[in-house]
Amino acid sequence: MAKQHLSPETAIRPGGVLTVADDLVGLHATAAETPYLSLYARMTGPVMEELDDELYQRRTLVRLKAVRGTVFLMPRRLAPIAFAATREMTIERDRRWLRLDTQSYARTAPAVLDALVDRSLTVAELRRSVQEGADLTAVVALLCDEGLIVRDRPTGSRKSSTFRYRRWDQTYPDVDLAAYQPEEAIRLLVREYIDRYGPVSMADILWWTGLPARSIRAAVTSLASELTTSTLPGISDELFTLDADEVSPSQTIDKAPSVRLLPQLDPYTMGYHDRSRLADSAHYELIYDRGGNATSVVLVDGRVAGVWDLTETPKSMVRLLVFDSDSPHRHRALDRAAAAGQFWFGHEVPVQEYTEMVPPRQRTGVMRKPLDGARLRQEPARNALRSKAQIGRKED
Repeated sequence: MAKQHLSPETAIRPGGVLTVADDLVGLHATAAETPYLSLYARMTGPVMEELDDELYQRRTLVRLKAVRGTVFLMPRRLAPIAFAATREMTIERDRRWLRLDTQSYARTAPAVLDALVDRSLTVAELRRSVQEGADLTAVVALLCDEGLIVRDRPTGSRKSSTFRYRRWDQTYPDVDLAAYQPEEAIRLLVREYIDRYGPVSMADILWWTGLPARSIRAAVTSLASELTTSTLPGISDELFTLDADEVSPSQTIDKAPSVRLLPQLDPYTMGYHDRSRLADSAHYELIYDRGGNATSVVLVDGRVAGVWDLTETPKSMVRLLVFDSDSPHRHRALDRAAAAGQFWFGHEVPVQEYTEMVPPRQRTGVMRKPLDGARLRQEPARNALRSKAQIGRKED
């Protein structure tokens, strides 16, 4: 929790968006709200404005596909490493999925690049400039995979997943995506992961990167002189840390329980193949879908104790399900949920509690609203925060 800035003593003050992104080896950004809520769980201050400034004004963060072929916000320092390590995997996967033939891409891609000189355009605007008959959405996606264009500002609010696009060379002229060869980039990316997430097993590294086992084993072997191996109670696999790390499983800290709300695909819940360190096995099917993607969760002292989400249908509200309805932390989770709703919607919203939910593994695709279809708790909903002072307050 300390490495992830989720313990009270390691919360980041205003001005630390880049620090958090670097310490997490990037922020998941597949869903529009995830990076904002991941930062909100770890920081104080005007998180939304600060992230937008770093991403769109200062350009210290880069939006690109990286580990497991998913979209991340990466610091400039890490962007060339993550890109070179995962480029081949990402392009191969997307070419199969998009089913765009190479001739159509080769014919249309230059026209898209020409249309984007000195301006940003949406796909709809590009269609009016590019007369080629190829699937323009697929061409744009592959140009992003190639590091030739970048997903820039969303077309609407922060909640939008439709972007404007810019040329990479005009947006990040000093970020050289060709700075590393794949083998070296994989070694450096694995080192970053072990440093920030260790102790981790070989299975954890394979899961987090999504890269072939042969490449990961070669990277770990090349790092052998820097690594320490260890074991921890309840985890059978050999675990790796950098030599500078100290593993003290018996150490306990006398403190008040820490309650945090994390969004779907948060780096903490997506960081390990072995989920036993994060949750009880009885709750796995409520937390992870069939692809291993994590929904938005309630953490109590680092372990998943419930599920939550944000919805605007039929009205804006926060929905919450605490696995143990008699938990002494339930009311603190309710306060956290109310504050999260205030943060995201910009005003007070109700918090509604639920007692049963449809497991994500019984749904198709990546779940967006985990508490759709859940059973309502039979008592009045919480209509607002109990006091203005609770908004954004770090109780822990």
